[in-house]
Amino acid sequence: MPQRKIPVRELTDFIIKVRYHSSQEMDERRHVSIVRNLANRMYRNHIGYNYRGEPRLKGQNEQPFADSVAMRAEYQRRFREALPAMGTLKVKYLGHSGFKILGSQVVFIDPYLTGNRFAPMIGTAVQHADLVLVTHDHPSHVGDAFEICRRTKARLVGVSGLADGERGKGVRFEPMNLGGSICLEGVSIHMVQSIHVGKGLPTAGFVVEMDEYVVYHAGDTALFDEMKRIGTDFSVDLACVPIGDRFTMGTRDAARAVELVRPRHVVPIHYNTFPEIVQDPEEFRLLVGEASEVAVLKPGEEFLLDRRRIP
Repeated sequence: MPQRKIPVRELTDFIIKVRYHSSQEMDERRHVSIVRNLANRMYRNHIGYNYRGEPRLKGQNEQPFADSVAMRAEYQRRFREALPAMGTLKVKYLGHSGFKILGSQVVFIDPYLTGNRFAPMIGTAVQHADLVLVTHDHPSHVGDAFEICRRTKARLVGVSGLADGERGKGVRFEPMNLGGSICLEGVSIHMVQSIHVGKGLPTAGFVVEMDEYVVYHAGDTALFDEMKRIGTDFSVDLACVPIGDRFTMGTRDAARAVELVRPRHVVPIHYNTFPEIVQDPEEFRLLVGEASEVAVLKPGEEFLLDRRRIP
């Protein structure tokens, strides 16, 4: 008796589920092999196509069935990074000064990925972004910002002049300047002062308000008195402050900055990426003391902002 042909949609859903469960084992080779063999067998038995192997199909400019399933938009959507629980905000450290903030929107700040040996991913691995913020024009802060914006259609936010010329082509650029504010996709962005020297453009920090949380990214900066105003104007939930010294604040000045801003939590950044900025984050933790809860994150680690967590 001939076997029943399974509708392509039903077959696709089944294969995606198989890929999902097998991927939980974190063994890429194994789960790709499982789904490929399964897809080939089902395709041959139920749809009637005599699958002879990938080399022959590629020679005819045909894409193997299992590979085409893996590239479906539905598959990519199902495997997109899980959103944080309602009422929380997920902050992922990307190394150096880079962050991915995941909430109602996906926001990247200073995504220095390609060329950064400590980064947990490469720039081409970023498949979804809504906003990309760049504090200043040094390569270790601009990083992959333009490429991410071109590929994901995210908006680039930075100081006026950042996207001038050839590299700004194909990028939706939202220029700002110090003291200015802008609201994009329900995210309020305030460009605040930093004391630093860029390649030719002003440098800045950002205060980002999203989902009723406030994140202050100081950028590259020295200690300055106006940080106290940031602590007065905003109830900062998380502050990201540089501790690398030499080009920015060191641990002692960064601890003073925490006293001025008064955030609930603080993450040290801009250290240990290069030999010139090697610092001990535990020293920073001791200097901060009880002024704020210090979260020392390794590249790739996440911090969850939750109103129920009281430092």
